[in-house]
Formats: sequence, C-alpha cells, structure tokens
Amino acid sequence: MIAGLYRRYAPELVRYIRKYTEDQAAAEDIVQEAFLRAFRGFADYRGGSPRAWILTIVRNCHHSWWQDQKRSR
Repeated sequence: MIAGLYRRYAPELVRYIRKYTEDQAAAEDIVQEAFLRAFRGFADYRGGSPRAWILTIVRNCHHSWWQDQKRSR
C-alpha cells in the first residue's frame, strides 16, 4: 500500500513542498520522511482519501523541517 502511494504521489508532493523549501533535496527528504512516518503509522490510518492522509503527513514533516531551520539560524 505505502509503495503504491509513493509511486503515485511522491513526485507531486515533492513539487508541492519544493515551492516552500526552494530546495529540491530538502523537498525530497521531507517527502521521504513523510512516507517513513506513514509506513510506521499505517495501523492508525482510518480510511478515507489516501492522498489527503499522506498530504497531511507531508505538511507536518515540512513544519518540523521549518522549525529545525529556524532553530539552526
């Protein structure tokens, strides 16, 4: 399931997050981290739109990344 979501949504999500990070490598890392969290938390998935579920995780990962960037400045 997660592998299928990755193949289907990862390119779109990287493009989406890249708009905010302005860094391709950071966007790829954020999306990769999101899919790792999705894999670990798959038991908590309650159904519904898988795209919305993974997008929420990606947004949360981006927020964490942004907080880390602010702290390191």
